[in-house]
Amino acid sequence: MARQDWAGPILSSSHAKPLVARLLSGVATGLSVRATGVGWTVTQPGRPVTVHTSGLALLDQVSAWLVSRGVSASAVTSALETAPDHRAVHVTREMFPAARTESLEGGAQVVPSTQLVPTLLVAALGIRMDPGGVEQRLVLQDAEESWTLRVD
Repeated sequence: MARQDWAGPILSSSHAKPLVARLLSGVATGLSVRATGVGWTVTQPGRPVTVHTSGLALLDQVSAWLVSRGVSASAVTSALETAPDHRAVHVTREMFPAARTESLEGGAQVVPSTQLVPTLLVAALGIRMDPGGVEQRLVLQDAEESWTLRVD
């Protein structure tokens, strides 16, 4: 059974797919990610083009390629943290598996909806690229509440 693409609600919208492709293509020379109607294609030097319909599969392949090229997680973070604001991505807690969300109490800083895509990419790639990486939690907000999304 394939694992559920919990990142899909953020990465797979018609607006986010080309943004994801542009951001990932800018992380390292030689990596080319393009948005398609159903997902992304990934081109790497000397390898056949691969097609991904799942955001998780895309993140797995890109992170493995970056590690194989000696790109550090901190270099990826630096490249993505400087991304300009994008059109707001609105999410609700119901868009994600219940096991990935948790109610939030207190005043933790909410990820702005105009920085949600690069913030998710930093968290998800960082975990995949660091052998000792631990899950992270993004603080998100919808019209009703603030809550956390577990990223691993």
